[in-house]
Amino acid sequence: VAFGFATLAEGSGFLAVYVAGVGIGKERLPYRAHLYRVHDFLAWASQLVMFVVLGLLATPSRLMAIAPEGLGIALILALVARPAVVFAALLPFKYPVREIAYTAWAGLKGAVPIVLAVMPVLAAVDGALRIFDAVFFVVFVSAVLQGSTMRWLARKLKVAKRAAPSSATTVEIVSTRPLSADLLTFEVKAASAVNGVTLADVPFPPGSSAMLVVRGEELVAPRGDTCLQEGDQVYVFCRAEDRGFFQLAFGRPGE
Repeated sequence: VAFGFATLAEGSGFLAVYVAGVGIGKERLPYRAHLYRVHDFLAWASQLVMFVVLGLLATPSRLMAIAPEGLGIALILALVARPAVVFAALLPFKYPVREIAYTAWAGLKGAVPIVLAVMPVLAAVDGALRIFDAVFFVVFVSAVLQGSTMRWLARKLKVAKRAAPSSATTVEIVSTRPLSADLLTFEVKAASAVNGVTLADVPFPPGSSAMLVVRGEELVAPRGDTCLQEGDQVYVFCRAEDRGFFQLAFGRPGE
């Protein structure tokens, strides 16, 4: 619906879908975890298909003919145009310069440039194949040059962070309606405030509770005398306004 209305109004359907997704994603949705998994799969599968299409439409003889221009566009985009736009857009919001620089180097490695390049080809626009070949070089150079250096640059700029822990188990509450509480999972670390503390001594806010403790391959029923240990995966449910307390006590929630 968002794409259709925006297109009929001669606007950007892709931008409309993005804005609609941001708006919907902020709401409390039933089957939220399931929806995320399905859409994540669809997004990755679509990108794979787009790269296959890119390979099928690319012809080596044409690519060699436009290689100098394509490489030039790719380098200007990576070294001049994108950094200039990103710094201009993010500096007013007082982002740290290191984070802005990392964002500016992220580049275009997804399927969107390919989709936009295929459209002129489908519409049989004059010079469409030349545009497509140029986009090929932009995506290729971005994936190789920028994509392969992202991890190294994150360490150099000191913006890399440890990923949230992923539990070996998954506990979900399935409901056809949005619920008033969140189910969160935390990994107890050595520096966690609750490490070595019994659940009876954790000041759980009213309406919150521990549901399950996963210790290695063992499932531990949470009781008052259960002592939390480093490496434990603790599942708790809480109200949205109490998330701050649990993040202070347990750390960053896992996915």
